Amino acid sequence: MVDAIVNILFENLNSLIQNEFQLLGGVKKDMEKLQRVIQRIRLIIPNGEAKAFRDEALKDWLTKLSDAAYDADDIFSDWAVEAQRAASTTGCGNIQVSNTFFPFFHFQRNTFRHKIGTRVKEILETFNSIAEENQKFKLEETTTSSESEERTPTTFSLVNEKEVYGRDEDKKNIVKLLLTDVSSENDVPVIAIVGMGGLGKTTLAQLAYNNERVKRHFELRMWVYVSQNFDVTTIVKAILESATGSSTDVTQLDVMQNRLRDVICEKRFLLVLDDVWNENTKKWDDLKNILTRTFCKKGKRLTFKGKGSKIVVTTRKQTVASIMGALHRSLNLTGLSDSDCLSLFEKKAFEPGESKEHPNLVRIGIEIVKKCGGVPLAVKALGSLLRFKREEPSWSYVRDSEIWKLEEDDEILPALRLSYTNLPSHLRQCFSFCSVFPKGCRIVKEELILMWIANGFVTPKGRMELEDIGNEIFNDLLWRSFFQDIEKDKKGNISCKMHDLVHDLARSVIGNKCYIVDSEKTDTIPPSTRYLYSSLECQSLYEAKAIRMLLLPRGYREIWILRDIEKFRYLRWLDLSRCGVNPHSICNLKQLRYLSLTYTNIETLPESIIYLQNLQTLKLRMCWRLRNLPPLGQLPSLENLEIRGKDAVKKINQEFYGNNTLNGFSFPSLKRLSLLFMWHLEIWASVEKGGAFPCLNELKIEYCPKLITLPCFVHLTSVLISHLDEMSSFPESFLQHGNALQHLEIRDCNKLRSLPRELGNFVALKSLIISHCKELASLPDGLQHVTTLQHLFLSHYDNMQNLPEWVEKLASLQSLTIHGCSNMTSLPAGLQRLTALQRLYIRDCPKLRRRCERGRGEDWHKIAHVPHITIE
Repeated sequence: MVDAIVNILFENLNSLIQNEFQLLGGVKKDMEKLQRVIQRIRLIIPNGEAKAFRDEALKDWLTKLSDAAYDADDIFSDWAVEAQRAASTTGCGNIQVSNTFFPFFHFQRNTFRHKIGTRVKEILETFNSIAEENQKFKLEETTTSSESEERTPTTFSLVNEKEVYGRDEDKKNIVKLLLTDVSSENDVPVIAIVGMGGLGKTTLAQLAYNNERVKRHFELRMWVYVSQNFDVTTIVKAILESATGSSTDVTQLDVMQNRLRDVICEKRFLLVLDDVWNENTKKWDDLKNILTRTFCKKGKRLTFKGKGSKIVVTTRKQTVASIMGALHRSLNLTGLSDSDCLSLFEKKAFEPGESKEHPNLVRIGIEIVKKCGGVPLAVKALGSLLRFKREEPSWSYVRDSEIWKLEEDDEILPALRLSYTNLPSHLRQCFSFCSVFPKGCRIVKEELILMWIANGFVTPKGRMELEDIGNEIFNDLLWRSFFQDIEKDKKGNISCKMHDLVHDLARSVIGNKCYIVDSEKTDTIPPSTRYLYSSLECQSLYEAKAIRMLLLPRGYREIWILRDIEKFRYLRWLDLSRCGVNPHSICNLKQLRYLSLTYTNIETLPESIIYLQNLQTLKLRMCWRLRNLPPLGQLPSLENLEIRGKDAVKKINQEFYGNNTLNGFSFPSLKRLSLLFMWHLEIWASVEKGGAFPCLNELKIEYCPKLITLPCFVHLTSVLISHLDEMSSFPESFLQHGNALQHLEIRDCNKLRSLPRELGNFVALKSLIISHCKELASLPDGLQHVTTLQHLFLSHYDNMQNLPEWVEKLASLQSLTIHGCSNMTSLPAGLQRLTALQRLYIRDCPKLRRRCERGRGEDWHKIAHVPHITIE
């Protein structure tokens, strides 16, 4: 990942020079010299990284280079912010931190100019020294980029379907063991799945866990990821949370045991303990005693009522299975056969049936598969790597790579190293960064992409949004098997995991740049650490002053009081959920790109928050005591703003927009705005001077029951309005310029009598959802002119008796949903002329259900042409 940070540094330095960043003449010459040195180093990095896995001295040299690049980038970023602030005070405009710097900026203070000159000389000396050290490695320059643009899939199935080959018998054996009753009165049998990393132990356990017969057999199923830290209290807490499906703030073991007893009492349960390493007999006995002594009262004695319950353990060690009493009920996984490996490899490397067109590649593939040792994780990784490569040299390079010659005691599979080294540099950086998450941790896709963006890992590509580019990177890593276990929750949030071996690979690549503090150790955090995960507050945390991200654990935990946070001057990402913090100290973090204040006890946000010139995302969630909203409109880089749960705020006034705005606009860069659970908010005033929200695309306003006035918005593409209980009509200017609007959703506005008058002017509208608006009786006539509408969803439109006849003019309509419209009596004849209509869904509409009965209903002929009809 060295080349990634060096490339970032080079681009920032180049921007300084190209935009004539006004410095002393000698300083500019030194910066040009530095640029040339870094350019030479850039050309040898790919060669160096390819050889570093077997040369410790070279690996140390690359680490030194990486540290120097981070330090230099921090300094240049600081200068950029100083220039940005000075430019804004003189009315010069905005300066982008990572990409461009405002031209003709003059530093007025000689002391600052002298400081810059001194630091540039120091940086130049450091990089000259590093470049000279390269002489002993004799690395050759790479004159052409080895990275090629590859065609990657644009979509992925989020259904958790496992690609499993050669494990049918193993699956049958596990299911049979689970369904066979061998338990004694006061015991829970343990079944172990044993095998080396990457063989598919967890996959096999998941297949059994989700088997329909197993689901019906067990009344309660629980899954806990254990890993190397076998802490009984932590495991019991995880078991309780898995059993109840919710987080708990309880930390006392006896209290959790009592709650667990209430949950699993008299239930036949299945507990999976995934990835167990513990070889301490006492620790296992302590946990098992807690599980088997979770008794139920029967008269005056306690009796275990979970007969038929089972515990499944996955582990790499036979000794673990023995300690846990599963020696005679263990399944030892071996590698897949060559034929099964080849089937899996071809599935990942070729389109269906395509392998027949490339017999030469298949022959090379057979040789590659044999080197994978029957490990499906390795097979999938290399198959994905070669998916879009159809030149024999590319396949031969993988087959003949020196990485296969690594010593057997190397913990990282050679196939995974090969897959990693063939990634483009931006993918290598995004992947290796993920080692900052603990093993087994679920990684939320949206947050991960924002982390990548905040840390400068996602570079612009044409007019694409950075979030869309980040989504492509995520999909690419998923396709290459660096991510797995994709899940989508009820709210639509997508998350994934990393296999332990893949996590080990990422950790080995990035070294101490990512560091995890997850126990009571007092070790000093390495000074080279830039991305830190800490599950506890410790003194060494405050010594890590070079970190760019501080990541704290999710869920319930004790309130932390973070002190001296202003010392973390290079932070790009900061989530202070459930933390006590001085809000004034946050305002000194001038490099901050992402800030979340969730469940914090802050009462005011200082106006100095506007000095966070680089802040892109701000989330103010459940800060119930917060009384004010400062002039957030003056944040020049803010793109995402979420305000949720502010009991004390009754009015959003002019202070919210600010005074000294960029180019006359408040919120000049804001793209997404969410306002939720503002229970007492009544008025949201429009800006009085200049304009506001010139770039806003997405607007969400939910659960603001007293809100009756809204400002004017322009250029919106997506609007969601729900639970505005007192609003009877929308202000005339609310969506005055709606010609870009594509999605409009209005829900649970009980007093709403009319939809926006401008609806007929929404020439780009594709989706309209109206739900639970009791006072609405009809669709506005203007809607007939929206010929772009593709999806119309009407739910609980209680006063509507019929769809208007003009619905036939909606020529682009592809889907129509009518749900809970109990008074609707018939469908218009014009539906017959909607030839683009593909789906019709009618539910809980008794009168329509009778009239639309297939083949016999009075309105059947009006809808018979629709390919997919559902009537319930």
